[in-house]
Amino acid sequence: MASRRRQEKEDLGSAAAQALNDEYLRPAERVINYLMSEFDRPELQDGCRLPSVRQLARQLNVSTATVQNVFGRLSRMGRIRSEVGNGSFLVAAKVHRKSVYRIGLNIPLPSQTPYKDSNWAFRIYGGILHGMLQSPTPLMIESLPLDMQEGRGSWEKLARAAKELDGLVLYPSLYNRRLRSLFRKEGRAFVDLNPADEEATVNFLSSDFYGASRRLGRVWKDTGRTRIAMVMHPAIDKSVSVRLRCNGIMAGLGAALGREVTVRIFEAGDVRRETGAATIGRALDEGFVPDAVYAAGAPLGLGVADALTAHGLRIPEDVSVVGGSELRGEEARDPVYLTSMHQPLERIGEDIIAMLLKRIANPAEDVPGKYYPISFAPGDTTREEENAHFTPDPAGGGGG
Repeated sequence: MASRRRQEKEDLGSAAAQALNDEYLRPAERVINYLMSEFDRPELQDGCRLPSVRQLARQLNVSTATVQNVFGRLSRMGRIRSEVGNGSFLVAAKVHRKSVYRIGLNIPLPSQTPYKDSNWAFRIYGGILHGMLQSPTPLMIESLPLDMQEGRGSWEKLARAAKELDGLVLYPSLYNRRLRSLFRKEGRAFVDLNPADEEATVNFLSSDFYGASRRLGRVWKDTGRTRIAMVMHPAIDKSVSVRLRCNGIMAGLGAALGREVTVRIFEAGDVRRETGAATIGRALDEGFVPDAVYAAGAPLGLGVADALTAHGLRIPEDVSVVGGSELRGEEARDPVYLTSMHQPLERIGEDIIAMLLKRIANPAEDVPGKYYPISFAPGDTTREEENAHFTPDPAGGGGG
């Protein structure tokens, strides 16, 4: 009989409804079985309120004294806490956690070409490192090599390397869609830096490229700019952030687009200053002379300004130029102080780690995505009436 009872109790598991129907359970066992099934719920949070003694006694068909005795025993075990006048509350069982989480980044190291000159990469890494310091669980960060992401046979190498990771930060790259699918299938956590697509709502952190660009479009419409050039990198069909920038400009221009205002998009091969100069040079050679240029990054913007000046155009009287990233290092000391945008990249990097840890704790549960406001740092390359619409960044930056 005893072995039969044990076997049937094992079969019951933590399902309270089945426990209630088991004729072999004594009253106290019935209460304990019910409560332990509650303790073992994966979604349990500390502080969940228990039913009152009377409610539980009635639900389980036992006496109130039985429930009180069980509550007392579990309280001494540290599994519940009781507050006079407020009731009793569950204390979540300590979840076994790994001693170290292995986090993968498919953001290339800043020293790797073509990112060795990218202030963007250094700032993201700085935020990620700060987020690691605040993590309650030690983290080991691994940056997937650039050749693993772009070279021949790279998907197989990437998939093998990702097998050992507890979580992954996804910078936009060739294999992101497959990596997301792999991690979802295997129940592992990932977070995107920038949304996976324009419709994404969960599991990402991003600067608000659309909102900042829409604001810029409104400023140029309201101050009389009518021929706008956008110098963008990467190609528009390969980058969600570029598409968000372009869509934002169009939205800011509104009904003026195609009537009073013309917009041309020029793709740059990379983010270097000389590339910006060459790209806008091609536009001028084609006969398109802009009176406003929006460049995806500060180096591109400075190159645009170089080429416009070389063609005899005055900045900002004839042409306004805005860079989509802030000035740093040598750029900030340039004689041309470019009007630029400031993205809170360190904050984004820090919050990436916090979001990823939430997803590691429950990989099946999506986390709402978040956009971060971009501010403007007015400079010498936009007119006073344009600068009046921009609020300087209180930290003295301008963004990337």
